[in-house]
Amino acid sequence: MTDFLPLHINKYIQLRLLLMDDFPVYYALLDQQRAHIGQYEDWVLRSTREDQIRFIEEYQQRNKQGLGFALGIWLTNEVTQLIGMVAVRANATENGTTADLNAWIAQPWTGRGIGQQVMQALLPKLVELFPKIELNIDANNSASRAIAERFHFVLREITPAGRAMYDYIPR
Repeated sequence: MTDFLPLHINKYIQLRLLLMDDFPVYYALLDQQRAHIGQYEDWVLRSTREDQIRFIEEYQQRNKQGLGFALGIWLTNEVTQLIGMVAVRANATENGTTADLNAWIAQPWTGRGIGQQVMQALLPKLVELFPKIELNIDANNSASRAIAERFHFVLREITPAGRAMYDYIPR
């Protein structure tokens, strides 16, 4: 399922599996970015260290079972640093397997086109793996919604909880 990794986005950015060895760096970044990510994802405000250990363990198991994966977004310039995360979860539906895609990028790196570049590189790989891809975005997150729409995701609904639900069905 993840034979395409590491995926080089450009000269400086790559996606690679998020492993337990990455946990200290991942958790430090998540902890530092709680207020930023928490504007759009309330889970981060209550997530504990143990929750995030379980998250990485779960996604390592999902990867082994062909049911998803968690990726770190890594930037290499003078040093290599983690700047975000992408999680892909496969769900069986009556119409086949659907992939739920979730991501976040640390605040110092937002607004630089990184999310768009990640989507441009990752979407063709996901299309090979899944017949349908879903995004669940905070309705107030205009930057993420713009990326979804730029890549032809179709807005299915805005839920009462304020989530914009997008679908991408490859042609």
